[in-house]
Amino acid sequence: MSSTDDANFIGTKKGSTSKKPVSYSNYLNFFLAVLKIIILLLITIFFGSGILYSCKVATANILPTDIDCAPYSSSEPIIEPIDTDVDITKIDGVDYSRKIHFPFNKSHNINKDPKIDEAADYNKLNFILDWIRKQKEVYNSWGIKMFFISVIESLFLTNYSTINTILHFMDKYLYEFIILIFGPMILLILLPFVSLYSFFYSIFSFFTNLTWIFKENINKKVGSLPKWEDVTFMNAYNFGISCFLGFWILMLSLVLYTLGFALVTTLSSMIFILCLISAILMKSFISEGHKIGEPYGVFKTFTDMLTSKNRQIMILISIIIIFLSFAYLGAGTAVFTGIISALLVSQMVRNKIFTKDDPKNLTPNLYNPHVDQAKKTCKKIVETAPSVLNNNTIQQEGGENGLLMQLQKLSSVLKQ
Repeated sequence: MSSTDDANFIGTKKGSTSKKPVSYSNYLNFFLAVLKIIILLLITIFFGSGILYSCKVATANILPTDIDCAPYSSSEPIIEPIDTDVDITKIDGVDYSRKIHFPFNKSHNINKDPKIDEAADYNKLNFILDWIRKQKEVYNSWGIKMFFISVIESLFLTNYSTINTILHFMDKYLYEFIILIFGPMILLILLPFVSLYSFFYSIFSFFTNLTWIFKENINKKVGSLPKWEDVTFMNAYNFGISCFLGFWILMLSLVLYTLGFALVTTLSSMIFILCLISAILMKSFISEGHKIGEPYGVFKTFTDMLTSKNRQIMILISIIIIFLSFAYLGAGTAVFTGIISALLVSQMVRNKIFTKDDPKNLTPNLYNPHVDQAKKTCKKIVETAPSVLNNNTIQQEGGENGLLMQLQKLSSVLKQ
C-alpha cells in the first residue's frame, strides 16, 4: 500500500514540475509587449530627433548666450554663417551628409531671399527675453524692478549657456544614433544637476544684483532710455530707503533659499525646459543638393533618421524581441528567434528589412568635419548708437553742429 502511495506521490511531483505548454495568452502578451516596445521606441526616436536637431542648433551657436547681445540688449550679435552636418552616413568609405543652415544675420543673405530673412527674424525672437529687455528700457524704470529682472535674466542666461555647451559636446563627440536613442535620457539625467547649479548661481546673482537697490533712474523723458545714477549717503533720504529695501530683500532671500529650495529648483527646471524647447523650434534650410532652400526641422530629422538608421533600429528591435521571447515564450523560442535574426542581419537570407537604406539627397564630404562651433561676436556700440543720434541729443548739443560732434564721438569709439 505504501509503495502505491509513493508511486502516486512521485507521479504527482513529476506532473507538477513538468513544463507547462505555452498558451495563447502567452502569445497575446508577447505581441502586446512587442507592440508597446515599438511604440515606445518610436516616441524615443521622435524626442531623440528633437535633441539631435537642437545639437545642430548649438553648433550653429545661435542661442542667446551672451549678456551683451540681443535679446538681453539691443546689440545684435554677429554670428559666423556656417552649415551643419546632419544625417551623417558613410557610403563606400565616403562620408555623406545633409547640410543645413540656420539663418540669423540678414546681412549674410546675399540673394535677399525673403523666406531666409523671415527665418532669421524668427530665430532672433525670444518672447520672454524680448519682453524683459523692453521692461529694462522703460523710461521710468526703478531699481527694485531692475533687480528682479536681472536675477531672472541671469537664470535664462546660465541655462542657455549650459544647454549650448552640453548639446555642442554631444554633437561633437557622440554618434547621431546614440543621440537619437539616449539623448532624451542624457538630458533627463543631467536636469537635476543643472537645476542644482542654477540654484546656487541664482544665489550668486541675487547678491551681485543688489547694487540695483542703490541706483536711481533720473530720466524723466518719455521715449528715452533710463539713466541710472548711484544712490549715496549724500542723499540721506534715498540712501535710507535703499538700505531699508535692501534689508528686507535680504530677509526675503534667506527665507526663499532656506524654505523654498523646491520652488527655486522647479523654476530652474522650467526655465531649462523652455530654453531647450526654443532651441528645438529654431528654423533651418537645406543648403546643398537639388533640394537646396527646402525647410528643415524636427519632423524632417525624424523621418530622415527612420530611413537612414533603419538597419540599426531593426537590430535594436530584434534584440528586444529575443529578450521578450525568452520572457513570454521560453528559451527555445528565444534561441530560434535569435538564429532567424542573425540570418536576416547577416543577409544570409536576403531581405530588405535589415538592408542599409542609404538616404537620398545627401551630398559627399562633411562641411564641418571637426564640428567646430560658429563664432559669435557682439559690439556694445550697437546698443548705444541710437541714443547718440536721437533728436533730443541733437537739440541739446546744438543742431547740426551737435550732430557732427556726436558722429565724431561715435567714429572715435568705433576705431577703438
